[in-house]
Parts: sequence; C-alpha cells; structure tokens
Amino acid sequence: MTPIKLIASDLDRTLLTDAGEFPPHLFQRIKELKAVGIEFVAASGRPLYTLRDMFAAEAPEMALIADNGGVITVDGQVISKTLLPVTAYQEMVTFVERQGVGFPVICALEGAYLNRRYEAYRGEMAKFYTQVYFVDDLSTITAEANKVSIYFPKLDAVAQVKATYQPTFGENYAVTVGGPAWVDIMPQGVDKGAAIVKLGQHLGVTPAEMMAFGDTLNDAGMLAAVKYSYLVANGDDFMKKYANYRTASNNDFGVLQEIDKVLAAARAE
Repeated sequence: MTPIKLIASDLDRTLLTDAGEFPPHLFQRIKELKAVGIEFVAASGRPLYTLRDMFAAEAPEMALIADNGGVITVDGQVISKTLLPVTAYQEMVTFVERQGVGFPVICALEGAYLNRRYEAYRGEMAKFYTQVYFVDDLSTITAEANKVSIYFPKLDAVAQVKATYQPTFGENYAVTVGGPAWVDIMPQGVDKGAAIVKLGQHLGVTPAEMMAFGDTLNDAGMLAAVKYSYLVANGDDFMKKYANYRTASNNDFGVLQEIDKVLAAARAE
C-alpha cells in the first residue's frame, strides 16, 4: 500500500451517524493522524462557518473542504473560494420558487439566507447551517455566495435533480445531490474531486497518497479522484462505480475503522 498522507471524509451519512453524531474518539484520532504526518480533511456540502463550529477544537490543525469544494482552507486560512455572480444565484432562486417544489437557500459565505415563510424548517436548517437568516425577500440579497441549495421536504432530491435541475442548469453549472433532501447548484468545475486535487497540490500530496470516504453523488468526484476511495455500506447503490473499496456503515463507524487500520500501519513502519 502506498503510504497515506491525506484522509478526507464526507460528513452526513458517512462520518456522522444517522443521529448526526461523530464516531467515538474521532478528535483523538485526528490528533494521532497529524502526529504521524497524515492530514485529516472534512469534505462537506456544509458551509465553512458550520465546519469551523463543528471542528472548533481541531479546525486550526485541519484542512476543510466546504460547500462541496466552493471554499478550501488549510490551517485556518482560505486558499481557494469560487463564487456565483449575484445575477446567477438570483436567477436560480427565481426558478426554484416558480417550480413550487422545495425551496431555495442562498449559501453565502457569511450565512444561509431563506425566505421567512420557511421558518417552520428552522430546526432542520440548523442541522446544516449555524448561521441562518430569514428574510422577507431573497431578491434583496447581494452577499458573496458560492452555492444555491434546494431543500425538498419529500426527500426526492435524486428524482428532482434528474428531472429538472440537471437538464436546466447542468450545462453551465455544477449540479449535484447533497443528500435525500438536497440539490446543490455551484459554479462550473466546483466539486469535491477538483477541491481535493487542488488541496493536494497545495500540500504536496498526490491522489495516489489520498484516502477518501463518501456516500452519495456529491462525493463522486472525490472518490474518483483518489486511489483509496471508500463507499460506506449505507451509501447509494449508484455510487459503487466510483469507489475502489467498501467499508462499514456510518452507524458502524466505517470511516473510523479504516482510520485505525491506517494508524496501525503507520506505527508499524
């Protein structure tokens, strides 16, 4: 096995349990990885401010891939950000609202903006965004943003992206599924795969020295980009073609199991 120098993991349904909890002793493992020269990367569709809140104790020592690659940080410093023009994300918002199925979230670098009529979903939004702003009119928002997400309460994001969002926006933007309820629209070329390659170039780590874990479509590029790519057992069936390996489910701490194997191998050298 090529020595591993970087391990990246998606969060929801991959690293986190179904209850949204970290596997036991994860932060200790992150410190142990760092001690043997292995970078741990949280790679998520969640925004940077949320990842920093989640990994508050470790963020200065970690790399973060936020918004599916829209923002990349190393040691607390932003090394890359890719924004949507205001006119572009406002057109997306208008389109989503006209569809009448699901509702749009403007994912700005400073927080998530939603129309006030969706305040009933505040608790659900708080699972993903630690900074949420409800406004009367999304057309007034001109903040720096790198993504528009659409939330589908009926959990039919896969069907929606195939039927509507990929055909409408796929030619000019990166369109992906972030989970059963989420479709994400980002600037062309933005995905976790491009981000992990860019991060590797910054750190001097090649894809052959990387391990990555995922469960659904927004992880496809990342899994395809690295040599040691793992699909968790609870991952979507259509993702099998992107991963070279399998591991246990998120609830059985599959990511942690593989990290422990890497640590054991590193200590044995």
